[in-house]
Amino acid sequence: MHRQLCDVCLKPIGDAQALFVNGKLVHLKCGEGITENGVTAAEKKWHSNCLRCSKCQRLLSSTFLYDKKGEPIDHDCFWGERLQNIVADSFKA
Repeated sequence: MHRQLCDVCLKPIGDAQALFVNGKLVHLKCGEGITENGVTAAEKKWHSNCLRCSKCQRLLSSTFLYDKKGEPIDHDCFWGERLQNIVADSFKA
């Protein structure tokens, strides 16, 4: 099986991560190619101004975390989810 490689990072990509426009691999989020100032997160290549929290969609800074699905998430959303899980688990006991 032939796998397409990213023009930027040369890693195999899936259909959900990028697409081709006029023969060039482009970032799926905004439809523009990533040629410089790219950020790698969750094994995907992003424009630095397109990398957003998977929960609240706020622009992520240089420091962020990953949720249970491996998607980028900001600190407030990450710890908010953790706290909700802790509280929910305390009622189960």
